[in-house]
Amino acid sequence: MEIYKSINKVMEKFTAVHKDGSVGFGNNYYKVVTYDNIISKLRPHLVEEKVIINPVQVQKGVYTESLTAKGGKKLRFDALYDVEYISCVDGSKLVSRVEVSADTFGDDKAPAKATTIAVKNSILKVFSLQSADEIQEELKNTITDKQLNMLNSLIDSSKTDLVEFLAYYHADTLKEFPQAYYQSAVDAIQKKIKKETK
Repeated sequence: MEIYKSINKVMEKFTAVHKDGSVGFGNNYYKVVTYDNIISKLRPHLVEEKVIINPVQVQKGVYTESLTAKGGKKLRFDALYDVEYISCVDGSKLVSRVEVSADTFGDDKAPAKATTIAVKNSILKVFSLQSADEIQEELKNTITDKQLNMLNSLIDSSKTDLVEFLAYYHADTLKEFPQAYYQSAVDAIQKKIKKETK
């Protein structure tokens, strides 16, 4: 079905997104990816691959009353959505089911907010998107001495060009090789050795 090919092509082009928003404060403060950020980056790829996203609320939303930290009243809106990814080529569809809870303070924006959250959460899962901030943090961690020796040995035995190898993984030296790329690099060289010994 065309939709799976299209989603795969989008995944090849769009792999990560920066956390551009924040939620909470103090000990409960954390950074998040906002809907506007993710959709603005994803939209050109969806257009190119002829995919549309259609969120469908599959059951009536439920409001639950609770209290704020200061004792005030607030409502929580819970709903279930099927986020549909539809191919404009052949009409094939992938459906991602998402359960959402959205806080509201008595206004009528909770259903719209919940729909937005459902689409954002679904996009993150369907396209297996990573946080670009976390990837950058991972790349700061370099391989251990034991891993360095292993890579050196594999590179020598496979006669891999060291300059090309480092350039491919965006590393300046083998000693500063990113821990995040270590396993995939080892797998790639071992695959090369296996292929050459057949």
